[in-house]
Amino acid sequence: MASSRTSPIQRFWNRLYHQNTQGTFTDVTEKAGLTGMAQNYYTMGVAVGDYDNDGFEDTYVTGYGGNTLYHHNEDGTFAPSRAGVSAGGWSASAGFFDYHNHGNLDLFVTRYVHWSLRNNRYCGEQKPGLRAYCHPDNFKGGTNILYHNNGDGRRFRGGWYRQSSRQGIELSFAGYDGDGFTEIFVANDSVPSFLYHNNGNGTFTEVGLPAGVAYKEDGKAFAGMGIDFSDFDNDGRPDIIVTDLSNERYHLFHYNGDGSFRDVTNSSGLGGATFAVSGWSTHLFDYDNDGWKDLFVAQGHVMDTIEQTSPNMKYLEPPLLLKNGSGRFVRVLAGDIFQKEWAGRGAAFGDIDSHGDLDIVVSNVGQSLHPAK
Repeated sequence: MASSRTSPIQRFWNRLYHQNTQGTFTDVTEKAGLTGMAQNYYTMGVAVGDYDNDGFEDTYVTGYGGNTLYHHNEDGTFAPSRAGVSAGGWSASAGFFDYHNHGNLDLFVTRYVHWSLRNNRYCGEQKPGLRAYCHPDNFKGGTNILYHNNGDGRRFRGGWYRQSSRQGIELSFAGYDGDGFTEIFVANDSVPSFLYHNNGNGTFTEVGLPAGVAYKEDGKAFAGMGIDFSDFDNDGRPDIIVTDLSNERYHLFHYNGDGSFRDVTNSSGLGGATFAVSGWSTHLFDYDNDGWKDLFVAQGHVMDTIEQTSPNMKYLEPPLLLKNGSGRFVRVLAGDIFQKEWAGRGAAFGDIDSHGDLDIVVSNVGQSLHPAK
């Protein structure tokens, strides 16, 4: 991992870790040209994909102030690309996908709110002397962007969606209706979630409300944070899991096979296991190789001051692992790591040591990265 002898500026670099043959990692960020210091954005998300079909993976980094597409130079280094995808404003997440099956990766970007130091409102105090965070509804929502890949290896063409007053956080892709085209689910913060149905002609229709995934089963919106759009019950159809903040429960929408989804949050056991926690990155994967996808969530409250105003809650929370038993989730403690508390945010999954099972790397706010094996 990176040396602890870093300057104050280096602490805020993006990081690329190169895996060594003995299972360790070396920080190659500066050598690879991925520090992000030249752009000077407050970075938040990342997407990886070979957008120019040269056989090398490129990297797109989102953030506040603008986004950067780094083109792989085929020698382990990257250079910022002038592909027309900087976006501006405050972008949260992004993903590469081929939305009209033309053989080139397109790019979808979620954007949060229109915030700046000039419109940084004072929203009161949680208690005397402790300033409160403003709810996102105090700001104009951002607009999601779909960038079409021109196929020339150089440029994208941007298209703006009409839903302008939304707080887009996370996205996930799946072809849920079997027509051969990929759809997009977007988790929004405290406003209805979006499900963009791919019409197969280069356009999308937002169908979150009629499909039953815009709100939870009581008709209320929720603070959507992390998503996985995949099959949890082995019926061959992708379902939707969304994490959110404390006092809301994480949500599970089961696909009915007819274009609609059913909220099975409580009947699946997910609701009872997640009421008092705050979740971020999540993924369904079969950790115990029993044929059923289990659920991992990186957790931690959004407010580092929460214990001063709500003593029943904690800023640092242990990661969550729920075992899937034939479609019903039960919490398990698969090692000491699930009893330690972190300010978890991001998570990545892969077989780090080539042992044939998935490992997890979790990023935390103000803490070191930690691996779970």
